[in-house]
Amino acid sequence: MGPNIRNGDRERGAAYALQGGCLHNGHVNRVSCRLWQLVGSMLLVLACLGQAGTASAAAASYGWSSTTTYNYASSNNYLYGISCVTKTYCIGVGSYYGSGQTVGELWNGSTWSQLTTLNPSGTSNDLMAVSCTSTTFCLGVGYYSTGTYNQTLAETWNGTAWSTVLPNNPGGASTNNQLASVDCLSSTYCIAVGWYCLSACTSTTHIDQVIIEEFTGSSWTTMTGYNTSISQQNQLDGVSCVTTSYCFAVGQYYTGTYTQALGEYWNGSTWASSSLTDYSTTVSMYLYSVSCVTTTFCMAVGNYFGGTPNGADYAEYWDGTTWNSENALPNPGPSGNLLSSVDCTSITTCVAAADYTNAGGTIQASALEYAGGSWSVDPNVPNTSSTLKNYVFTVSCTDEGTFCAMSGLAMGTTYYANIAIMGQLENAVALSLTVTGAALDFSTAPSGFSFQGITLNGTTQTVSGTETLDVGDLSGSGSGWNVSLAATPFTNGSHQLANTDFSVPATPAVTCQVSGSCIVASLNAALYAYTLPATGSTKLLSAAAGTGMGNQVVSIVWNATLPGNIYAGSYSSTWQITLAAGP
Repeated sequence: MGPNIRNGDRERGAAYALQGGCLHNGHVNRVSCRLWQLVGSMLLVLACLGQAGTASAAAASYGWSSTTTYNYASSNNYLYGISCVTKTYCIGVGSYYGSGQTVGELWNGSTWSQLTTLNPSGTSNDLMAVSCTSTTFCLGVGYYSTGTYNQTLAETWNGTAWSTVLPNNPGGASTNNQLASVDCLSSTYCIAVGWYCLSACTSTTHIDQVIIEEFTGSSWTTMTGYNTSISQQNQLDGVSCVTTSYCFAVGQYYTGTYTQALGEYWNGSTWASSSLTDYSTTVSMYLYSVSCVTTTFCMAVGNYFGGTPNGADYAEYWDGTTWNSENALPNPGPSGNLLSSVDCTSITTCVAAADYTNAGGTIQASALEYAGGSWSVDPNVPNTSSTLKNYVFTVSCTDEGTFCAMSGLAMGTTYYANIAIMGQLENAVALSLTVTGAALDFSTAPSGFSFQGITLNGTTQTVSGTETLDVGDLSGSGSGWNVSLAATPFTNGSHQLANTDFSVPATPAVTCQVSGSCIVASLNAALYAYTLPATGSTKLLSAAAGTGMGNQVVSIVWNATLPGNIYAGSYSSTWQITLAAGP
């Protein structure tokens, strides 16, 4: 049986892993576990207001100042997750252990206030992560205790109140299940990840397998994730989605000797192993978080142990084809460096929550910023004391990367209390640019075309013709579009052909009218093979949301498959082509 690889507990790596972790409410938890032995602390929320970096500029350093968050008095408070919609709207989630209940907090741009969250268990409830898509939708995930086992937990926020929508438990009711991370694209599409215990389920040795759950607005569906082996521990700690058919999840697995980074990719139909470029197979490596901006840029962060310093920051980035290892990141401390979370707002700008062990042996909070291909340590992240432990857990950035918030923990004298640290970058200036959408229309009106002629030979013959549509989506809405077609029968005045003789057998080709000036439409392949409608109007093309923007040319190859017993003559038909918004 392998050690607990949740290193999670990030209690500085290899030494912690060999100890097998610690027991938190009957199960190991990567974030709270490392805090379990603390006598007293303050929860820390760090926020920054700054300027996003550019490809040619060094990473911006954010300024910081402290404000107070909500606290449950005389109780240990933990704020594990945070998600910001704007710099004036953030939701934080976590737990407090006076009575083992969940925590919810709201930032309105100037103060933090308490939110009333829900608790299915009377013994222990934890919200470990949250993802918000608007001020009226957030989803928090974690786990609760039945008194014997941990079960998955999820709560939705509608801007006014929280509601419980419990996920599935792939491991069943007689073992531990928990969720560690969530990412939402909308109120009807979220992916949450974590793990469940498959076998040897004790506090020190356990074989875990990944959990991946899909939320569709009202219910959960268990997805089949990738595991290296049913005899190896596999855990997922982070997930990020670009579209409903493009997500990455990261974590780690245990080989029996070393912990190695684990990556998984969702292509819209299956989860499969994503070949990470591990720094080394002879050191222990961990990935805790991933942030994807496009299908060609993702950043994953964590740390590794076994080199100098002992505990070094680590990252990998995805370029659309491969993962690229970045093991030479700056380390703010002489040991115990760790990147716990990352949020990227462009392909050139990311902020990573970090902590490290200083020369005096005390864990301190920090941050690293990525700009245009290089990382730097932010020197401005404050700590309550150089002799009291300070941690950071999660980072969330918004407002084009000019605002970030990091949740964490700072050790106090009697209990854990919330504080918030906000900052304004010196000499930062606000710029604006207004883009007004125009019309969705055909740039050039559709024109007719002719099929190739045929000479009757007594057999069925197929001829083709190409229809070209010049679609101009200048609306700037990104809502996608569709083309519908109504057709009269082909007739030569005396006789007519069957509409079923005319079809589009394959997905049409789409190209930008001017190279690089559009987002090529992603057409719904399920519409093909398309057959000319006998009556009314039917959908011919469907461009997915976020695609089809700008001017593009759609080339549709039609086939006319005609039997050898038709009447000779010149046949014609009238087609009515309609362009509308939405897939």
